[in-house]
Amino acid sequence: MPTPLFTIVIPYFNRAQFLPATLASLHQLTYRPLRVLLVDNHSTDTSAALCREFAEQHSAPDFSIRLLEQPKPGAAAARNAGLAQVETPYVYFFDSDDLLTPTFFDDVAALLSQQTTSKQVDMLTLTTRMTFPDGRSVLRRPRPSTSAVRQVLTGMLSTQSVVWRTAFLRDIGGWNESVMVWNDWELGLRALLANPTMLTLPHEGYHQIQQHAQSITGESFSSRLPQLLHSFSQAEQAAHNHPTILQALDGRRLILAGHIHHEGNPQEAAQLRAQVLSRRTTWRWHLFAFYCFRIRKAAWQIYTLLFAAAKM
Repeated sequence: MPTPLFTIVIPYFNRAQFLPATLASLHQLTYRPLRVLLVDNHSTDTSAALCREFAEQHSAPDFSIRLLEQPKPGAAAARNAGLAQVETPYVYFFDSDDLLTPTFFDDVAALLSQQTTSKQVDMLTLTTRMTFPDGRSVLRRPRPSTSAVRQVLTGMLSTQSVVWRTAFLRDIGGWNESVMVWNDWELGLRALLANPTMLTLPHEGYHQIQQHAQSITGESFSSRLPQLLHSFSQAEQAAHNHPTILQALDGRRLILAGHIHHEGNPQEAAQLRAQVLSRRTTWRWHLFAFYCFRIRKAAWQIYTLLFAAAKM
């Protein structure tokens, strides 16, 4: 049997409602050999039992399934617990309420095999497809790129949109366990600041990334505002020597303030806007703030038009 190339890490916390479909899609992956780590983040429902049953039924020499536990709260802590046990060159993180594309790892392996240089690939990126309770399905855009500014503005490097070279991910510190919301956004920024070698899968729309009220990001921005502000502070620490990225972070703050305003929390939105405009005082910033509060659509693209000096 060939040496396994990939490990997939799936953390879960009280996901009994969604896990059966996620695990079924995991078993339908056509690429072998494959290693799987299922990390229980201190569930109190039947999630752990479902994963034990799945492992008992489907573990095989070419489909190794390990069950781990991480009592420390947070997806980042659970992912790091999985990362610590990875022995394969590449690792992929997936969520416990989404559905995998059966041929995904076949495509990733094929892209890696096409490499003609000896330079190691640090990140393989992909676009994913988001599905909504009303049946809508849309591509998550923009396509991944090496731009740290674009990562700040769009969060293009989501959890499911990157296959990591294990050693590279460990070198940049893994997942930030203090970041409870947008931890993939913060990790993606740190990764791009490390100047990775990146490949992007040419096909679009892998997986079914399901948006629902129990998603880890919650039902609203307002409900997670303190955690979101902490995520911004961590991103600022990572980018403290990069003025263009710090500027983009203020742009993303205004985009967030616009969402909060739209959710019916004008006071908190106004406070966040005032913080940004106290240090970004030109007419462009005031115009961008107005756009974020009144129109909002494609705000990150308006940012790039207003601040053309921001490298994308």
